Amino acid sequence: KLQPDVTEKSYPAGVPAMADVEWDLKVKEEPGLTDGPVWCLQGHEEDQSAKQLTLKIQKSSKRLLHYTHFSDEALMIAKEARCNACGLLFLIETGDGLLLMERQEEGSTSLSRSGSLTSQDLTRAISEALAPLALPQ
Repeated sequence: KLQPDVTEKSYPAGVPAMADVEWDLKVKEEPGLTDGPVWCLQGHEEDQSAKQLTLKIQKSSKRLLHYTHFSDEALMIAKEARCNACGLLFLIETGDGLLLMERQEEGSTSLSRSGSLTSQDLTRAISEALAPLALPQ
């Protein structure tokens, strides 16, 4: 279960402005890049009796994710102040014990499906990620 915080993640002074500058430079290098929402893991709670894991998440952006993890200045930002975005990763085993693989470009294969979590609707995100793997009707 996801428990989204209604406020956007806050960052130390100057980080959002520097992220904007860094992003503009990165987009010039890679014009196909697009900014958008990501969800940062803020914490979790386990309820053993209900066998439920609740993830506490807070909204941020791809540009802040890029800056706080991949820029030259990223190592100077405290780990808890970074955009620690959640992702989805699936390793799928069939009923007969085989692992499902996905064919990618140029014949390579991948054991898993993965991607950034861009929606607070976890059920929908999982359905959308798995839809390409469904057998045709």
